[in-house]
Parts: sequence; structure tokens; C-alpha cells
Amino acid sequence: MATPAQPGLNFRPFEETDLPYVERIFREAFAPSRFEADLSRGILGQGREVDAHAWLARIGSLPIAAILFTPAKQAGQHVGYHLAPVAVQAEFQGKGIGSALVSHTLAQSPIGEQAVFVLGDPSFYERFGFEPVQQARCPFDPGNRHFRALRWFDDGVPFDIAYAPAFWEVPSDDCGNR
Repeated sequence: MATPAQPGLNFRPFEETDLPYVERIFREAFAPSRFEADLSRGILGQGREVDAHAWLARIGSLPIAAILFTPAKQAGQHVGYHLAPVAVQAEFQGKGIGSALVSHTLAQSPIGEQAVFVLGDPSFYERFGFEPVQQARCPFDPGNRHFRALRWFDDGVPFDIAYAPAFWEVPSDDCGNR
């Protein structure tokens, strides 16, 4: 898939040999934090998270952006996916590549048929249809100020939404990221 602004832009699912590229993208995009790079290794590396999904954006064969989705659970039952993290290499930011990657992956199976939750900048994610969530409480965002969902319908019964084990196993970094 190419866009006029970025000839050669294409998306493909993660392959195990992509892990060093994914780690580098997250390490550079979130520097000085290492949390996102370490999290990607915890999710995609040895002992890979079951039912995790990841994609790369590339220009030609050069990986320039990455996105991960992990299971979201309520009382042990799958209720959708968490979108986290997503990043674009600095020299390619501001060109619509991150938005194109998010749009593309939100339409891919099985992500495209299920609820998707995200903790992030509301003004960025609301353009994709993400809306505030009150029922599913995010453990990383007391009050859910930055927690959003797509294709989710609150039934009025509050619960603490669960994240993949890697989100708890990767130590917080010196930047205070978890």
C-alpha cells in the first residue's frame, strides 16, 4: 500500500526476524525511556505472548514504524485487544505514517472484528473513532482520562481491564514509564 506522500510505503505482519528492528524503533522513538523497547521484547521475543499481533510499516524493505496489539481481558475472558505501543522513527514522523499504520491495522483480522482499547493522547486516537471508556477501568490511568476504546459498548458494570503479563513484568524505567 503506497500513499502519494510516501511512495513505497507498505505494511506487513511481524516476523520473528523483525524483533531487532521493532526494538530499535521503540527505543529511538521513546528515548530516553527503554520501557517500550523492553515491552516489545517481552511480548514478541522468546516466550512470545499468545495472541499478540504486530505489524511493521516499511518504505520498500526498510522498517520505519511498528505497532503491537495484546489481549484485553475481563475476569480472564478475552474482550478485545490493547493497542500499545505504536511508534514511528523520528525522521519519518509527521508524515501520516503512524496514522496510516493505525488505520491499516485496525481493519486487519482479528483486530478489525473486536474491541480495541488504547491509553494515549485522546486527540490522536479519537480521529480513528476511539471514545472515552468508563466501565473498563485502566490500571495505568486512574480516572480513565486518557483511556479510549473502539467498538466497545459499556453495559454499566465496572471492571478492571487486564493487560498481558509483559506489561507488569517489564520493570518501570527511570522515566517513570510502565
